[in-house]
Amino acid sequence: MTWSERGPRGIAARIDYRMQDEWKARLRRGMRQAAEIYFAAGAERVAFASEIFPELRGAGDLDRIDEFTVRTGVTRFISAHVQGSCRMSLDAGSGVVDQDHRVHGLRNVFVVDASVMPTTASTHTMIPVMTLADRAAHAMLDRHA
Repeated sequence: MTWSERGPRGIAARIDYRMQDEWKARLRRGMRQAAEIYFAAGAERVAFASEIFPELRGAGDLDRIDEFTVRTGVTRFISAHVQGSCRMSLDAGSGVVDQDHRVHGLRNVFVVDASVMPTTASTHTMIPVMTLADRAAHAMLDRHA
């Protein structure tokens, strides 16, 4: 990382990230495996997060993944943090887990991730999930003390 005097707040960070060839190969291998699974499950097309790489239209296109461009400004990397699918609620009719992260109706099954959030967060979920995990761990320990 380097620093410059430019930027709206005076000092700006510049992150220089260069993906190594080994990482590019791993990425393409993962893309290929995912596409194989999608096609085996019945997908007719598979598209990746690239505006210049055309979608795959069948298993016969898998070798094209070797040509997938991995370059700053061209390749986008995204991450999904699914939230709200196992909502927390005191009532089993309106949520999946109770306030201690225990699945309603099951004695020792707990859900401790972003899915217990009541709705999608507008910011990164790492700190809230760490907080939920800490809270859940304490509840489990207290229960078995």
